[in-house]
Amino acid sequence: MTNINIQKYSSQIQEMSLWAKKFTNWDKLRAIQNSKIISSTYVWLFVVPLVAKLLSKINESIKITIDGSVYEFVIELPFSWEVFFYSSLCFVIGNVIFLVLAPELIKDFKDYGEYTGSRRNIHHLSRYMTEKYKLHLNNIRAKELESSKDYEDLKRRIGFNDSSKNQNPKAEEDQFWSLYDYLNIEYRYFRYICTAFYAIGFVLFSWVIIRNIFWVLTH
Repeated sequence: MTNINIQKYSSQIQEMSLWAKKFTNWDKLRAIQNSKIISSTYVWLFVVPLVAKLLSKINESIKITIDGSVYEFVIELPFSWEVFFYSSLCFVIGNVIFLVLAPELIKDFKDYGEYTGSRRNIHHLSRYMTEKYKLHLNNIRAKELESSKDYEDLKRRIGFNDSSKNQNPKAEEDQFWSLYDYLNIEYRYFRYICTAFYAIGFVLFSWVIIRNIFWVLTH
């Protein structure tokens, strides 16, 4: 019974690990980078510093006398605004990592449907592969790249040298997804860092929203 439970938990951990790895792939990060939620938080990067600078020039508190009673109002930047600022900052850092390091093919297209809609062809796929592979062969001159052994090995893995595939009507789609899947897991550690910044940004953003909802419900 104990061995069965261990195997069960081990299988569940492996499934969770596989899900986590897929969640950090470039295509998933692309969906996050293009989300409206992230773009809507950019304003806090400009609003918070501006308001903070204005408040720094005002007294920390204002006293108002009404009917003989003195009321003191403390002027300070709302804490939730600061949290929004750091949330937006995390999103921006994540976006910078994505825009700089994500493969062009994945940045340009969500799937094969978008690729065909742009009227690209097999030669464009070859260019995407060439541009990507230059990053790993910076010791080889560009004009020698396509004749290099490593480059030819990659072409064989993707299927560009397979004549049987080239004669297949679905050859281009198969080669697209082969290259797409290959590029989708490149730069593992940078993908993890990018995911971490997005995750922190979402946690901070969600914390403020939940906190405000709770305040409304309890007051």
